[in-house]
Order: sequence, then structure tokens, then C-alpha cells
Amino acid sequence: MIPCPLTTFIMSYALARGMLAAGLAVTAAMTLGMIATIGGIALAAAFARDRFMGLLARTESWRHHAGLALEVGSSVLVLVFGLWMMLSSLSSRSRHYFHEKALQSGQVSARMLLDIRCHLASIGEREHRIDPHFHLRPQPVANPPRAHRL
Repeated sequence: MIPCPLTTFIMSYALARGMLAAGLAVTAAMTLGMIATIGGIALAAAFARDRFMGLLARTESWRHHAGLALEVGSSVLVLVFGLWMMLSSLSSRSRHYFHEKALQSGQVSARMLLDIRCHLASIGEREHRIDPHFHLRPQPVANPPRAHRL
């Protein structure tokens, strides 16, 4: 048998704090709660089996239609969310590419570009918000990381 991870954590914490009795009490309470919950569900299923089977027979077509609607709806939501993420990523990358090219060609100064981006962010256009990972100029690293040898 594999012990419950939460029970293992509770007992480890209780032992580390020197509160063995409290750890055992919490573990016993959790065990009694699980016994009551699982036993109650099993008893309810055994006593209500005939009623439940009648309910399932009466609602078969409705459950089929509801299941189909949930399957199609969730598939469409996953597809729309994926497309939205892909398009927003492409939009962000093309905007960063434009900013880099404008800076390299000298058509716009770094200060002007920052002012434009701040203005767009302040008027609430979420797709033009300032990205903290986009740097206008490469910054020199003061203390470059060293490779560690094992």
C-alpha cells in the first residue's frame, strides 16, 4: 500500500515540530472523514440503485444531446483559445521585429519608440502593452555568469 501524500506531510511536519499527538489526531480525523464519505456514497448507491436506473432510462436522449453539446462546445473553445494565443504571439513578434528594424535603420529613436509604446499602453490597447522582456538596446552584463565545473 502507498501512504497518502498529505498524511505523510502532516506526520512529517508534526514530527519535525515535536507534536506527534497532534499529527496522529489530524491523521485519525482525516481517516474517519474518508471512511464516512466513501461508506456513505457506497450505501447511497446500494439503496438508491433502482431509482437511479429509472432516472437514467428516462433521461437518456437528453443526456446524449447534452454530452454532444459539451463535446462540441469544449472542442470549439479549445480551438478558439489556441488560435487566439497563436495570433497574439505572432502579433507580438511582428511588433517587436518592427521596433528592432526601426531602431536599426535610424528612422526612430529609442526615446520616441518608448514614448509611443507608453502612450499605447496608457490608452488601454492591451495588444500594445509594454513587454518587460523587450529591450530597446542590449544592456551590458555587469557580472557575467561563470560556468561551474563539477
